[in-house]
Amino acid sequence: MLALRVVPIALVFNRLPRLVRDLAHGLDRQVHLEISGEEVRIDKGMVDVLSEPMLHLVRNALDHGIESAADRIAAGKPAQARLRVVARQQGNTLLVEVSDDGRGLDHERIRASAISKGLLTAEAAAALTARELHNLIFLPGFSTAAQVTEVSGRGVGMDAVKTRVLKLGGQVEISTEAGQGTVFTLRLPLSAAIQNVILVESGGRQLAIPERNVTEILSLSASALQSVQGQACCLLRGVTLPLYHLARLLGQPAVAAAASTSLEVVVLTDGVHRIGLIVERVLGRPEVFIRDIHPDLVRLPGVGGASILGDGRVVIIVDCENLFELAVRQAQSLHSLLRVS
Repeated sequence: MLALRVVPIALVFNRLPRLVRDLAHGLDRQVHLEISGEEVRIDKGMVDVLSEPMLHLVRNALDHGIESAADRIAAGKPAQARLRVVARQQGNTLLVEVSDDGRGLDHERIRASAISKGLLTAEAAAALTARELHNLIFLPGFSTAAQVTEVSGRGVGMDAVKTRVLKLGGQVEISTEAGQGTVFTLRLPLSAAIQNVILVESGGRQLAIPERNVTEILSLSASALQSVQGQACCLLRGVTLPLYHLARLLGQPAVAAAASTSLEVVVLTDGVHRIGLIVERVLGRPEVFIRDIHPDLVRLPGVGGASILGDGRVVIIVDCENLFELAVRQAQSLHSLLRVS
C-alpha cells in the first residue's frame, strides 16, 4: 500500500525551469539550471509541501546568490552562472541540494542587518559563529535586501523554508564560501507521511507526540519537583528541566495529579533546549499515517496533524516546535501540576 503512495520527485522539480527562466530574465542574470535525481521517489503527500521551499530556495539563489553577468566577468567568472538542484536517497533519508556558484553568503551584511533590525546587539552579533550567522536568515522578517521587490525584501522566504522542512521532520543545512557559492541541503525523512509517535493521555484526551522529538520518558515523585522563579522543574542528571502540563500548554483543562502519586513525564528536545511534558498516562508507541486536516485546524496552537488509530479513533499529532514556543510564553507552578489538599 505504501508503494502506491510514492511518486518521482520530478513532479516538484518540473516546476523549476520556467521559474528560473522568468526570474533570470527579470533580474538580468544568465543562469544554466542543472537538475538530477528526478527519479528519486517520495511520498505524494510531500509534493505540495516541498514545492514551496524549493521555489523560495531557487528565488533566493537567483536574487541574493548569483551575480549579474558583468559582476561575474569582473570577478573572473563565466558570465553564465550555474544553478544545480540535486535529489538523492541516503538510507531512509531524502537529500535535496540547491547550489549556486555565486557570491556566497555575506557574513558582515547578515550581521549588520540583524543589528539594524534590533535582533541582536553589536556585541552579541560580533560573537556569533559562522553557523549561527547562517541561521539568522531563517528568522521571521529577516532580509538583507536593500529594498522590497516582487522577489525579495519581505523576509518570508527562508522562514517559510525552515518552517515547512521542520514540519516534515527534516533539517536545513548551509555550506557557503565567499565568492564561490552556497549550498542549501534539505534532509527529509523519505516517507514523511508515516511517523512513529508516543501515544499519551492528557486532559482526558489521547494525543500523539512525534518520537523524533522525544529523548526519554520519566516517572517522577512529587518530592523530586522544585520551583525556580515560579516555574515547576526538576533536576535531570544535574541539569534543570522545566516541567509543563501538556494539556495546559494546549489551552485545555488538565487533570492535576495527587501529591502522593508519581508523574509521567515525556522529555522533549528541539535540538538545543529540553522541556518535560506531564501527562496522565503513556499508552504506547504506534506507527501512524498522517492525515491531511483543514488549514484552520493546523493554525491552532500545538496542532501539527492528525491520524486515525487502529480502533477508528482520531488522534491529534502535536507540533513539538510550537510547544517550545508555547512553553516560553507561559510558566506553570507546582500548584498547577499537583492537587494540594
